[in-house]
Amino acid sequence: RTMTRLGKTTRFTLPFSEVGWAKVTKEIVAQAQLSLKYPNLKGALLDFEIYDENRTDGFCESYDDATFVAFHRELGKPVPPQLPAAEERRGFLDKLQVLSLYVEFQAKQVGAQARKLRMCVDAINPRFQIGVAIFSMPDHSKPPSLAAPHPAMVTVPHNSTSASCRGLAIARSPR
Repeated sequence: RTMTRLGKTTRFTLPFSEVGWAKVTKEIVAQAQLSLKYPNLKGALLDFEIYDENRTDGFCESYDDATFVAFHRELGKPVPPQLPAAEERRGFLDKLQVLSLYVEFQAKQVGAQARKLRMCVDAINPRFQIGVAIFSMPDHSKPPSLAAPHPAMVTVPHNSTSASCRGLAIARSPR
């Protein structure tokens, strides 16, 4: 399960879970198959926002034990003999100046799963589009607000050759 920076476990699977992505892939492939029969079905939109009292700061952020340990191993650094408490891990990573690498480590795994999805859909219908709803607030220290002083940034990938969000360029434009 995904764990927030506050050490709270959510009801959501990890963002890069192979089991979770297998379920998403099965559903999207079924829609791609339907699009061959019903040409007005052009694509699907994925919205991975976590609607829960234990929200995360971003789709690609979990501070669970397994992800924390895997990240250290990926960096070739020794795993701390005693893991910091879950609610202290973000600060721990920030102090080591590797917090952005930690988030990127998870985002790359999500990107790999998204590319597998794209390949499965391309085998059925390469013109079937996959959109990913992305919403980002510049200041993650405060909860999101509709009255935020900064405008929200939205990225809508429209073309698999030019659009990219941390390697998640999975949309196709009609040919």
